[in-house]
Amino acid sequence: MKAIGKSVTAYYESGREYNRLRKDIGLIEFERTKEILLENLPKPPAVIYDIGGA
Repeated sequence: MKAIGKSVTAYYESGREYNRLRKDIGLIEFERTKEILLENLPKPPAVIYDIGGA
């Protein structure tokens, strides 16, 4: 298994991705992503496993 590069880890730990989705076009991307997930995920009380598929 390939480890995540230090630059990738540093980027996400910096909070830039978090902030990117809270302004400008990122707001639209964030809201649309939530819509798509809500349309396709099973209804509660479902269990979702994140297995790192990016």
